[in-house]
Amino acid sequence: LLAELVDARRAIRVTIGGEVRVAGIEDAGRLRDALGAALPVGIPTAFLEPLPDPLADLVARYARTHGPFRTSEVATRLGIGGAVARQTLQRLEAQGRLASG
Repeated sequence: LLAELVDARRAIRVTIGGEVRVAGIEDAGRLRDALGAALPVGIPTAFLEPLPDPLADLVARYARTHGPFRTSEVATRLGIGGAVARQTLQRLEAQGRLASG
């Protein structure tokens, strides 16, 4: 199924934290801007528009689908440092987008 999504250009293969993963094409810009992921050529520009806080978007999605979790888990999953993950989680909590505990 994942190969079919990639073939249909609805998903892309990217390397995150040293692992090749499949992501929805709508996250291409977020992955590039937040994580420095190299993207395949030919992605429509609509999916590459800059967003205000792409890392927070990715961390918030992780939180919605993996809670409860440790800071180290989201850091490992996204290939970011623990301090960066912690700061992002704190920012999301301050914005009311995430609860800790």
